[in-house]
Amino acid sequence: MSAQSDSEMMQMALSKLDPTLRDVVILKYVDEMKMQDIAKVSNLSLRTTHRYLKKGVIELKNIV
Repeated sequence: MSAQSDSEMMQMALSKLDPTLRDVVILKYVDEMKMQDIAKVSNLSLRTTHRYLKKGVIELKNIV
């Protein structure tokens, strides 16, 4: 599988996530933000941010 098709597959999978989960996953793994900063910019509690990240990763694994 080529890097381009991997990238396309990840974009497709991310597009299927709930927007809030997608934002948290992208901020963490693409933008490499710290969880505290993600919580702040997303206007979420740190606990909720952790929950959304975990749920987003689980859903991505199920999609891919």
